[in-house]
Amino acid sequence: PGMFAAFLRSPAGPGDRRDRDTVRRTGLLLGDFHGGIAASLTAQRFEAWRDWLCTLKAHRGDGGKSSKELQFTLSHQYIRKLMAWARRAFTWSEKEGLIPPDVSARLSSVTAPMPGKARRSPPRSAANPKDVDKLLKKLPPEAAAMLTLIRFTGMRPGEVCRIRPGEVHRRGVVSLEGGQAVDLSKRSAKGCWLYLPAQHKTSSRGKPRIIALPRSCHEALSPFLVRDPCFTLTVRQFWK
Repeated sequence: PGMFAAFLRSPAGPGDRRDRDTVRRTGLLLGDFHGGIAASLTAQRFEAWRDWLCTLKAHRGDGGKSSKELQFTLSHQYIRKLMAWARRAFTWSEKEGLIPPDVSARLSSVTAPMPGKARRSPPRSAANPKDVDKLLKKLPPEAAAMLTLIRFTGMRPGEVCRIRPGEVHRRGVVSLEGGQAVDLSKRSAKGCWLYLPAQHKTSSRGKPRIIALPRSCHEALSPFLVRDPCFTLTVRQFWK
């Protein structure tokens, strides 16, 4: 858990609250099962941890500290996420010289759970557009604007909550990472805004996040561009 706490404090740690909770739980679960120092973790032990996760009951809470046990086991998708964060934390620790340089290589050979080993979450279907329209009419203006952005861009709720006016480009030439640029006055880009969040899921890996905001989002977002940040609701408040 100490290594994972250091990873979370570093610039390489995730910014999204849910991802941070997942990293904390990864450290707790790996510590509960392995019980040893990080450098002694072998591929066989990591594989055994993976299989052990398939038998655990799912929880709802904040990183496993104050959570409620559910009646079903961890899903295949969630176990893959735990394994991925474990690998990222070990890779970062190697770069920082906290553990020997061969540990993450051991873990890279361990695959996701075999079919049938872990519970599969049922596929999610898209919401009915008519139902979304009805919901938008009942929501307060701020929540309705946030839902509209999610609906037409596919943004994560955390990204919507963190929108700042300076990150929304509505005109002129927008410089992108890698020396590229987009001229919003050109016909091909006319009527499009660009949202370039400073913090996002892959910012720690040096990857840009560029979100196009179509005309369907402009009317919803415009009233909130006069304040910083644009929205006052947190992710948890938005879902409630």
